[in-house]
Formats: sequence, structure tokens, C-alpha cells
Amino acid sequence: MYRINKNQKINIFIKKKNNKFIYPKRDYLHINDLLDLIIKIIKKLKYLNKKNVYNVGMGQNYSLNKIQSLISPKLKKKIKIKYKPINPKELISTLSDIKKTKKHYDWKPKNSINDIVSSCVKNLINKD
Repeated sequence: MYRINKNQKINIFIKKKNNKFIYPKRDYLHINDLLDLIIKIIKKLKYLNKKNVYNVGMGQNYSLNKIQSLISPKLKKKIKIKYKPINPKELISTLSDIKKTKKHYDWKPKNSINDIVSSCVKNLINKD
């Protein structure tokens, strides 16, 4: 967000395959949803007697291209983008399977990607 605010280009990494661009996707999560889950975990800590792995995320993934398309109208300005090739070792997609976390902790994210973007834009504007 800093680079957008300073009117600098942001880098979006892409992969080109068969003359098509593939935009990496990531699973995002609002900090308030994470804090809500942490509180639920702390409340259950004394009842846990075995170790488990729980995935945390929204359970949906989005490309940076999609994120910038949501940010731009909220800021009422065009975002400058520089497309760069992605590191071949980088994952093209990450997506959390949160079924186990939802079931065990009776939790699910409350904030959508639009909520996350709005929160970031609001914080950016308030810093000025």
C-alpha cells in the first residue's frame, strides 16, 4: 500500500504458459478474523491433549491483479503496475483447507476480500 500511496509502480509477478498469463493466487485473512480464532484457541487450550495442525485462512484465494482492481476504485486513482516473471520455485496458488479449523473451533472468517481491501484503504487514507 505504501507504493500505491506514493504513486509508485507495484510489482505483480506472473507466469507465462502457452502464451497465456497465469496470475499467482494467495489466501488472505483479515487480522480481526485471526484474532477471533486465537481467542477461541486460548479458551480451548486446557482441553487439548494432543497436537494437531489447523489451517488458517479465508478458504478462498485471489490474485494480486484482482486485489488491485478492488483497491483502485476505492482510492479513485489508477494503480501503476509492472508485471514481472515469477520465480519458478514460487507456488502459483495457495489455498487453506479450513474445514477442520472451522469444525473444531466453531470458527469461520467474517471478513470478505472486500472488507480486507476496504480496511487497508481506510488505514492508508488515515495515515495521510
